[in-house]
Amino acid sequence: MTDQATTTAEQRADWAHEGTRLAMDRTFAAFIRTALSFMGFGIAVAKLLPDLNPPWIAQAIGILLIVGGITTALRGAQTAHNVIHEVSPGGRQGAALVRHHQYADSVGHCGRRPAGCGVGLIDSTG
Repeated sequence: MTDQATTTAEQRADWAHEGTRLAMDRTFAAFIRTALSFMGFGIAVAKLLPDLNPPWIAQAIGILLIVGGITTALRGAQTAHNVIHEVSPGGRQGAALVRHHQYADSVGHCGRRPAGCGVGLIDSTG
């Protein structure tokens, strides 16, 4: 395999990793936004509806929503960590992506397919 093909494959793998990392950042932001909404609704229910009968129901609903928000935030952090670790250059998917592009470049495969290499993470036609 030529040095040019190796360099191109590594560059594509870097782009794929960066695109996946940016997508995970947006997903993590959505997890946090949802968690904050849960917690905000929990506080609102507990403070704005104290006259429910029996009186502890508003507090119980508020506490459940706050716990749900905390759980959502923790799950989002765990998911983000797992995805970033999985697609990092040292992770399983990152190494497989580099090997795929090195092989595809060596046989001239990537440039002829309109959808790229079929990996689904990047467009390698350019």
